Amino acid sequence: MNKKKIVWIFQTKPENYKNIENLLIKKDSLYWTVMSKYKNIIEPGDLVYLSIAKGNINDSGIYAEGVVAEHSHEEHDTSDKYSTIVKIEKRLGSDYISKKNIQSDDILKNISYVTFGQGSNFKIDNIDEIKRLNQLFIKALKKD
Repeated sequence: MNKKKIVWIFQTKPENYKNIENLLIKKDSLYWTVMSKYKNIIEPGDLVYLSIAKGNINDSGIYAEGVVAEHSHEEHDTSDKYSTIVKIEKRLGSDYISKKNIQSDDILKNISYVTFGQGSNFKIDNIDEIKRLNQLFIKALKKD
């Protein structure tokens, strides 16, 4: 049986990590919060785009790409919070994909990352949206 392809956008606020930009540049992997509704859906090998939510929408956006490295697990200090490890594979420098550009894209303008915006995990399972996000990432990667 073929599993439907799922891609994720994992978003964090800068205050959740000390100097998030350095973390995305220097670390090979990161612990990332997983919303309880996705704890059994996010799986090792799933593609993840890493986003930083900043106060200014022009600075918010996707800065890196990675893969989920392990199944979600409960965090040690609580039974209602989950996390996973994301292995960072590709980073975008100054040519990150701004959230503003994603909002104005005809294919991506209705994804939950744009329409809902608050949260840490956004599921994308529409093949056209997955392809478009990948195109934008490759384009930004070539610029950098």
